[in-house]
Amino acid sequence: MKLTYINAISSLCDHTRDEDINLVGQLLGSDYRLDNNYMTATLGIEGPELIKDVLYLKHAYNETGLYTETKLANKISQLDKRRRNEFIDLMLKKMLSLKGRRIAIFSVSYKRNVLNTTRSPAISICKSLLKKDTRLRIYDPLLNEARIMQLIGNPTRMTLFDNPVATATAGRVCFWRP
Repeated sequence: MKLTYINAISSLCDHTRDEDINLVGQLLGSDYRLDNNYMTATLGIEGPELIKDVLYLKHAYNETGLYTETKLANKISQLDKRRRNEFIDLMLKKMLSLKGRRIAIFSVSYKRNVLNTTRSPAISICKSLLKKDTRLRIYDPLLNEARIMQLIGNPTRMTLFDNPVATATAGRVCFWRP
């Protein structure tokens, strides 16, 4: 996948200002967000920055007539959205039904120790779970109740806890962001 990306970016370099792909490759390689930590499966692209890069590349490819590369960027966006739905499908497969289940959620933000909830998989997963008639038990040490309710909605089927042990005890399934 990384080879496909660098080749697509090489095409963009060739079609724009004739940028040096070797220099661009070095810059990309020095980006801490692209190290081996990102070779671990997740619930999709998280946070505000990486998705901006994908959207920018999609626009740049399209503007320069690199339509195959545009399709690649579009596919990345589609796969990202599908990934979160696959998680819900897996839960359904393992549990047969989610109706009435109590599910513990540990942290609503997109990564540990941050207040930023931009593109947090927990939010979209919580909304999907609520549509399946579940009851959520949520613990987030950084976000207040008003913010969580604003992000997820449906306060009648959510209970917020102020400690992780009570949250885990109240749930039957736990969703934890390491």
